[in-house]
Amino acid sequence: MRERDARVDCDSHQLVMFVEKESGAYGGMRTGSFLARDYMDEYRDRMALFERECLKRLVKGEISPVGYYIILKDMAPADVASRVSLREGAVRKHMSLRHFAGITLDVARRYAEVFDVPVADLFQVRARGETAGIAREPTQNPFVVITRSTQGGA
Repeated sequence: MRERDARVDCDSHQLVMFVEKESGAYGGMRTGSFLARDYMDEYRDRMALFERECLKRLVKGEISPVGYYIILKDMAPADVASRVSLREGAVRKHMSLRHFAGITLDVARRYAEVFDVPVADLFQVRARGETAGIAREPTQNPFVVITRSTQGGA
């Protein structure tokens, strides 16, 4: 690719490409990403739609919080099972609301660690588009986090 053809105006995602310079030599140049410039907005829109659809399924009770996070984070039940130290069949059952209701607090904690969310997030969701931000501070107690609003006081 020639240097003039590789120039892309996209400050949010820069990369280095090796191109043919005007002099005929090859060398690196810093430029923007074609993918980020042309497709990032569409990707974000599709991901937002996907998250809303998953949230609808969770709220309707079609899937459990375990199922929600497995789908949302694009994880395989077998992978989650090995990380949570359960059989794959148990994880698949926990993806349904009926079987999720019987998990222990310890199993919920292990799921939360795998999904990288506080345990409380297995039992609550925050609607997208809310103006108030939330910051969570971990404590020495693995079952308790301090939740603060990022706008205003605690």
